[in-house]
Amino acid sequence: MLDPLKLGLYILLFIPGFIFVQTKDYHLLREKKPQLQKTLEIVLMSAAIWLIFITTPILIKKHIPVLGNVARSEVIKAIENAFKQDKKIPSLTNEILKIRSSAAWFFVTVNFWSFISAFVWGILRKTNKIDGIILYFVGRDWYPSVVFKFYRENLEKAVRINTNTNSFLGVLHSTPDNKEDNYVILKDPYLINEVDLKLEPLTLCNYLAINLDSVTNMWAIDDRILKKKEDG
Repeated sequence: MLDPLKLGLYILLFIPGFIFVQTKDYHLLREKKPQLQKTLEIVLMSAAIWLIFITTPILIKKHIPVLGNVARSEVIKAIENAFKQDKKIPSLTNEILKIRSSAAWFFVTVNFWSFISAFVWGILRKTNKIDGIILYFVGRDWYPSVVFKFYRENLEKAVRINTNTNSFLGVLHSTPDNKEDNYVILKDPYLINEVDLKLEPLTLCNYLAINLDSVTNMWAIDDRILKKKEDG
């Protein structure tokens, strides 16, 4: 059975992968994944991150000046000694205390760059160029669902929303980015008279929140219809 302190060190090794996966999923609006899938992703990403940092000296020499004169090899060697199976709690603690400052900065830096890389990747993945390249090879865009793609491509554009009781026309001003958020907001909304299809302005209403549970469908409309209405 692993010592509690040693087990804690093992758990800490997965934090960079956890930070990367959580940040990436936040940017790409990923829905909730099965726990097994997320755990495997965190484990694999953590292993990749540590492999990159340990085998790439330039990351240590140029981007971790806080290590001072402590060589990368010394930090790694001390960590390896801390994980030797024959170490008991007192000796294990001594090994850790010898490198506590350098190892702490090393660990913080790895987590920092994990966050930055995930943040940058989340932004780049949504650009047309990167999305087009990945779409060409794997046949999938970055959108987590069809409805989120509709929201993004029609934000601040004219849409028609049909509900169980009424139909509305307006500018799609705000949309949800997860399943828990169950509303969309129309700016400058109009009520559509189903008899003669005339637009009736909602008096004193600048924004209208519509519950998605009542929505039957949404249409993307040519923005010129609202401009004509305002001019007329």
